[in-house]
Amino acid sequence: EELNFKEKLNELVDSQRSEELTNQDKTRDLIMKTGVFGMKPMAKWKQALADVNEKIQKALEKAENPDTKFIPSKIFITFETEVAQRKCLKALSQGTLTAAFDLGKDKIDPQYIYGGNNILAVKEAPEPNEVFYEDVDVTFKIQLKQQTITFFITVLMVVGSVFCCKLLQVGTGAGGAALWISLTNIIIPIVLRGLVLQVEDHVSMNDQQLSLFNKLTFFRWMNTAVVLYLITNFTEFLTVAAMKQVQAVLFADAITTPIIRTLNPSDLLNQLVICNYALTQEKMNSYFLGTVWYPAERYADMTKTLFLALFYSCLFPAGLFLTALGYGFCYTVDKYSLLRSWRTPAELDDDITKVSRGHMVFAVYCHAVMTMVFYAEFPFDGLCKKKGGQDTLDWWVYRDAQPLYNVTTDELFNTCDQGVMDRALLVLFGGSVTRDSMHGRQERIVHMYAILVVILSIILFLAFFAKGLLMGFYHLYHGSYKPETEANEAHFTSCDIQAYIPLITHPSLAYPLITANVEQFDSKYLPFELPREEDYLVQSLFNRSELPNFDDEELAKLFSEVRYYEPPDGLIEVPDVEDEEEPPSVHDGDDSTKPKKKGWFLRGKKKKDDYEEVGQGEGEP
Repeated sequence: EELNFKEKLNELVDSQRSEELTNQDKTRDLIMKTGVFGMKPMAKWKQALADVNEKIQKALEKAENPDTKFIPSKIFITFETEVAQRKCLKALSQGTLTAAFDLGKDKIDPQYIYGGNNILAVKEAPEPNEVFYEDVDVTFKIQLKQQTITFFITVLMVVGSVFCCKLLQVGTGAGGAALWISLTNIIIPIVLRGLVLQVEDHVSMNDQQLSLFNKLTFFRWMNTAVVLYLITNFTEFLTVAAMKQVQAVLFADAITTPIIRTLNPSDLLNQLVICNYALTQEKMNSYFLGTVWYPAERYADMTKTLFLALFYSCLFPAGLFLTALGYGFCYTVDKYSLLRSWRTPAELDDDITKVSRGHMVFAVYCHAVMTMVFYAEFPFDGLCKKKGGQDTLDWWVYRDAQPLYNVTTDELFNTCDQGVMDRALLVLFGGSVTRDSMHGRQERIVHMYAILVVILSIILFLAFFAKGLLMGFYHLYHGSYKPETEANEAHFTSCDIQAYIPLITHPSLAYPLITANVEQFDSKYLPFELPREEDYLVQSLFNRSELPNFDDEELAKLFSEVRYYEPPDGLIEVPDVEDEEEPPSVHDGDDSTKPKKKGWFLRGKKKKDDYEEVGQGEGEP
């Protein structure tokens, strides 16, 4: 009698128990009991498999219900030429509210309205291999809720870190506080990464990495520069101990952390020791797939180091040299890791790079503010010249004090509050952070930085906040697609390029799972290669072996559909005149043969007559 999968699994476990355990088996059981290195006891795997099978069964029962309707949430289109894509985006791009609520249909060309009443939300798609196809149906409301929760947790972590760091400083001194900052900079980002990857749903990896980057940047900036500022006593800013704290963090970012990241002891342990105790070949292979890395973490690390160096640059100028050294060293070791040990990531857009540039500009602004504050609070001794009454020592007292106590002046001082941080904001409204005790160069340089802060504040407000607010409001009702580069003349079908084919990826999988009928497209459009064409069917969930209770028609309704349209021979797309300063000439001769402006309409597959043709002569392409 043939056993089902669950019975075979139980039989395998029972047979392993009945056999005498070798030393390798005992070591493997010990590793499994710890639950680390990706190896768990067989009982946990069985329970996890049972839970997943139960969820799959519920989903299949829902799919078998005739009342269940599967409504497409997003449609991805790959054009034959980049010119055609840009024409489509330019014609169909609409404002967010316009597309969401079908506003202003009377002002839009009827041929651009789907079904006569639906204004489509058309935008440029991310790269094919960065799309999370299992999350394409997530709504904006759900995403807003999820990201609000994760950001609130991030803020709580920052507040908790400040309190714990201050308590450690009071109880154990600066060493305990520095140790806390180092540990939290290692542990908390791992927690934040888990929050973003597990709690938040994103359509693309680019959106996911951007969300992770913003939260990591916020935490690391606050947990280094700002926390050090808050826990340092006012009279200790110029002490060697305070500057050593800043130096220790910068040195760790420049040398220690990159070396640990490059050596990667956890992966070395897995590949040299743990892999020998893997139960299956697939499990052993999983230890050699390469280290998973995230661009968001790398960008957050780099901007955090620059922010810390600029924050304390007027008190610790050597931090800028350490940062430059660290950037050069990180470039070298990260390049080695990227080419030798890290896993190849998905292709991402340049959104993180653009946002990081804005963060660096803000770091320069914070540098100007903190330099103004530090110069205004100098010399951090909490003493001011006494005013009123006797403001100097008696001559005979000063005479006796000089040799006994090394007194160098006969002026009298009182304790006072030299802090100006509470008045720094008033500078933007014409206030001042100077004190009556200031004079000479200190007063002039504080005035100079106050003017610089006002100028930078105006520039930042106009260039970022005001512009972003106005453009954001404008884009609610108007579409504005504008290409950033010149259109590529290559044709999709003649290039080695990926198409939008639904896949499910996982770090433990050597190849993604295909969630579409592989017979509907050419395997060359997939982001991976298999030895034989038959293997793609095995890698696909669209087959009767995976879902025996569904016929081909039911499977077609259950999975996404991929369609391919063969382009006409001799196809050429002519850019709009306003899109190209010098449109390429297609035919020579009089004006009637020159390319004219023409639109591209989303009406399904074009007829052959809708295209301009070239290469009619013999031997021409």
